[in-house]
Amino acid sequence: MELSEKIKVNGVEVECKVDTGADFLYLSKDVIKKAGLKPLKKIKVKYANGFEDEKDVFLEDIEIAGCKVPAVVIVEGHHNLLGHNVLQRLGAVIDEQKGEIKYRVCPSPTAHIG
Repeated sequence: MELSEKIKVNGVEVECKVDTGADFLYLSKDVIKKAGLKPLKKIKVKYANGFEDEKDVFLEDIEIAGCKVPAVVIVEGHHNLLGHNVLQRLGAVIDEQKGEIKYRVCPSPTAHIG
């Protein structure tokens, strides 16, 4: 079962595939451009197939599941992948049978004005 989660970065909502094998949150060039992200630096990325590439890295706050998560490392990627760095910070518990993700930690709940 493939799990996905919606996140927001700079007000732009993005559907990300949950990938526990990915070290970081990866966002496509289109999303990065739409969200107006500015690169912090470049890093060398090595993929599971052994391919290496240089990619831009960003440091941004995101929103996920009603929580604001400050200073998340985002790497330019080919797909939108929610990786280990965010899942671990939020204490994610993944139930693949039910297709659910629950978070045990919420750094800062987002305010809802009704």
